[in-house]
Amino acid sequence: AQEAIPHAQQAVGLSGGRNPLILDLLGRLYAQAGRLPEAIEATRQALEIALQANDEPLARDLRARLSSYEAGAAGDRDRSARTRPR
Repeated sequence: AQEAIPHAQQAVGLSGGRNPLILDLLGRLYAQAGRLPEAIEATRQALEIALQANDEPLARDLRARLSSYEAGAAGDRDRSARTRPR
């Protein structure tokens, strides 16, 4: 996944950041690489565009992925807070 991220970033740039499927792909790659904050941002952008285009099936899928990424990020924060020395 890590090796594919620069290519997906380039595709986002070439599409002007307006293609929700490419943004979704980038979000998935970020998530696979453990880069959840970036996955969340890319997926939020994809969701916004899908909603503007009234693409409800895509928006539904993106919402589910976004929830998963946000839950994973929250879990990461909780774990780091518990392991941080006081």
